[in-house]
Amino acid sequence: MGPLLFKEVYSTSILAFAVAIGALGAALFFGLAQTLSIAGNQMPYIQEIPAVYLQILPYVLTILALAGFIGKASAPKASGQPYIKGKR
Repeated sequence: MGPLLFKEVYSTSILAFAVAIGALGAALFFGLAQTLSIAGNQMPYIQEIPAVYLQILPYVLTILALAGFIGKASAPKASGQPYIKGKR
């Protein structure tokens, strides 16, 4: 295994780990919102909110979280440039 191949494998595994952590965080966020919508009927201040609002809460929070992250996304550096093998 040459040094270049090792760097590619290592960077790919780091990226996969970062994506997995992000997916885990998103799942926990949605699960927390889902739990709040289910158990909200037994919480003192939340039980006054109509049930339909509690049921749509996880989806609204997910859309708001996605809207917040979209503004931070940036295009790749080589966007619009043709790929020529061996040039980079």
